[in-house]
Amino acid sequence: MRRSMSANTTRILLTAALALTTCVSLQLAVAQDDAARNVDKTNYVSKFTSTSGALTDSLIFDNGTNVGIGTTTPATHLHISAADTAANGNRSAIRISNTASTNDRDWWLRVGAPGTNTPDGGFSLGDDDAYWFVITFNGNVGMGLNVTSPTHPLQMADGANEDNGTWNNDSDRNLKEDFAPVDSAQLLAKINAMPIQTWNFKTSKDVRHLGPAAQDFYAAFGLGQDDKHISTVDEGGVALAAVQELYRMVLKGKEEVASLTQANQQKDVQIQNLKAEVAQLHQLEEAVQVLSTKLSKIEPGPENGSNILRAAK
Repeated sequence: MRRSMSANTTRILLTAALALTTCVSLQLAVAQDDAARNVDKTNYVSKFTSTSGALTDSLIFDNGTNVGIGTTTPATHLHISAADTAANGNRSAIRISNTASTNDRDWWLRVGAPGTNTPDGGFSLGDDDAYWFVITFNGNVGMGLNVTSPTHPLQMADGANEDNGTWNNDSDRNLKEDFAPVDSAQLLAKINAMPIQTWNFKTSKDVRHLGPAAQDFYAAFGLGQDDKHISTVDEGGVALAAVQELYRMVLKGKEEVASLTQANQQKDVQIQNLKAEVAQLHQLEEAVQVLSTKLSKIEPGPENGSNILRAAK
């Protein structure tokens, strides 16, 4: 009988404890449900507070179509909005981290404002140390290390840029070294021997181009990074050297023509002098003939006949 009462007592106590636990749980659920109902900002995603476990509003707004972080009027599926005026502020940026990286593990997408390193109203992509891609408010693009204020539609960190539809290579003398002269006459012969044809790229069959293949260009001049590419600097340099050599040939030809012209003029003078001398000889010959005729009419006398005849001869 005692054992039976003890078992019954245990069951009663367990039942009472279970009932008490259920009651507490229900009260907590009701309290949390009340806290959730008391959140007065519609469409905000709720979060548990770290102290009481009560629900409160988070920064995430979800209207069922778009999600906003820091905005209640998200215009796209994901819209992040915040005021950020620090040089390297984070509130209006998207940060992507890879903790397994052995180099810079963080990359950032930022929108610029006054006081930031990204141009006001512009956009940037960078890592922990530098900016690598920047678009300004007016559409200029900077690419490479810290080109944060590009002044051309496309501006590279190495100095090259695009402007008004023209690509400008950086060709500052101060960036160059190991200058060497060019045998432009030999270069001209190589151009003459190099195949230059019209062709099209396999990916754009309807667009024709004119020029050499990279393999032929590299074999002829050994310029550029490899035999698969032709640098516009090298192609233009070869063309300019060829034009320079042709100009020198034209100047040399003009000098030769001038020399020949001068020689011809001198010969013309000589010919004119010879013609004048011949004309004088003709005149002398005519004069001699006239004298001979007159002398032949003079009869020789006994004293001077032989002298006259001798003079006539």
